[in-house]
Amino acid sequence: MAKKKSAPKAKKTAAKKKTAKKAAAKKTGQKKTATKKTAKKKKTAKKTAAKKKTAKKKTAASKTAKKKTAAKKKTAKKKTAAATKDSSSAAKRQAVLEVVLSSTSERIAQTAAASVWAISSEKTQDVRTAIAERRDRIELARTRGLADPEAPPAEIDRRSSRDGYGFLRDELLRDEVDPSDVYAPWRIGAQRMRHELLPGLEAEVLDEVERELRMQLPPSLYDFAREWAGGELYTRPGGGFRIIPPTTYLSEIRGPLCNRMRQPYLPVLDLTCGDYLCLDMSQTSRGGKENPVYWWYGGEVQGRRVADSFGAFLRKLVDQSGRPWWWGG
Repeated sequence: MAKKKSAPKAKKTAAKKKTAKKAAAKKTGQKKTATKKTAKKKKTAKKTAAKKKTAKKKTAASKTAKKKTAAKKKTAKKKTAAATKDSSSAAKRQAVLEVVLSSTSERIAQTAAASVWAISSEKTQDVRTAIAERRDRIELARTRGLADPEAPPAEIDRRSSRDGYGFLRDELLRDEVDPSDVYAPWRIGAQRMRHELLPGLEAEVLDEVERELRMQLPPSLYDFAREWAGGELYTRPGGGFRIIPPTTYLSEIRGPLCNRMRQPYLPVLDLTCGDYLCLDMSQTSRGGKENPVYWWYGGEVQGRRVADSFGAFLRKLVDQSGRPWWWGG
C-alpha cells in the first residue's frame, strides 16, 4: 500500500520540477530580451548622438562657408567699386581728350558739354577756349574752301618711298594763338589762319600738269600736291609764303612773271614783291630724283641755293618758324 502512495508524489515532484524549469527558462528568455532591448536602445542612442554631432558639424561648416561667401562678396564689391571709380576717372580723362582732339565742331560742342565738368574751373576755361579756337579754325577753312587742318593723313599713292610730311601736319595742328607769334593778333583781327592750304589734287590732274610742262615733278613736290594743292604758309600783313598750285605754273609764268622766268626754272613759291623760289629742273640731287631750290630775285636766279629739294625747304621753313633765312649773308 505504501508503494502505491509514493508514485503520485513522484509525479507531482517531477511536474513541479518541470514547471520550475519552464519558469526559469522563461525568466532567462525575458532577461535576454531585456538585454537585447537595452543594447538596441544604446545603439540607437549612439546613432542619434552621431547624427546630431554630424548635423552640428554641417551647420558650423555652413556658417563658415556663409561667412567666407559674404567676405568674398564684400571684397568683390570693393574691387568693383574701385574699378568703377578708375573707369569713371579714365572715362572723364578720355572725354576731355576727345573734346580737345575732336575734328568736327558738332562733336566738339556735344562732347564739351558732357565732359568739361570733369576738370578744374581754370582748366575748363582753357579747354573751352581751345574748343572755340579750333572750331573757328575748322569753320574758317571750310567756308574758304581750304584743306581741313584737323583731317587725318590722306591715304594716297606717293611718288616717294615714304610719307615725309608728318612735320607739316603737326605744324598745321599747332594752336593758332601763340604768345611768341607777333602776327597772331593781326590774324585774329583779319580772320586769317596761320597756314591756309588747299585740298590736294588727284593723280590724273598732276599727270596732265606734267604733260603740259613736258617734265616730271620731283617726288617731294608731287607728294605735297597730292595732299595740298597749294596755299599760303605763315600768313602775315603784306603776304606770307604763297605755294603756287601746280595747275597754275604756266599761268604764273605768263602772268605775274611776264615770261621772265624761263626754263629750266619752275616757280614754286611766291615770296611777294617780285621774289620767288624756284626749282632748277636741269639739276638733280638726292640720288637724281629731286631738284634743288633757288632764290629768284630781280628778274634772275641768285646764286644762293636755298635747299636740296622742295620737301627739305618746307622742313627748314617750319624749323625756322617762317623766318626767311636765305635773306641772310
